[in-house]
Amino acid sequence: MPKAKIKVSSDHDAPETYVRLKKLFKTSPEIRELDPDMTVKFDDARLRGAAQGRHFRAEMSVKESEPHSTVRVVLELPLLLGPFLGRIEKKIKKKLEATLGTKKTKKKS
Repeated sequence: MPKAKIKVSSDHDAPETYVRLKKLFKTSPEIRELDPDMTVKFDDARLRGAAQGRHFRAEMSVKESEPHSTVRVVLELPLLLGPFLGRIEKKIKKKLEATLGTKKTKKKS
């Protein structure tokens, strides 16, 4: 499966960043349009989440880092959707930046 690792620094502490991440994945129409059948589960104690759709899987985590916190999203698509990975990754990264109030991003593949 093609995989993308998205890492975004947040201007907020880990608990606030986690709340914003949950809200984004539960309510954002732009995220929902990726797969309307998407289900999202969160583990509040560990500041982690997972999203599962018919055509993708994503794992999310929030970690405290200096000076604030970091969000990491690992996105997996089926092989046939590999050509769309870059576009989907860009959309998720843009939404994360807007939600977390930051422009500092890194991409790892």
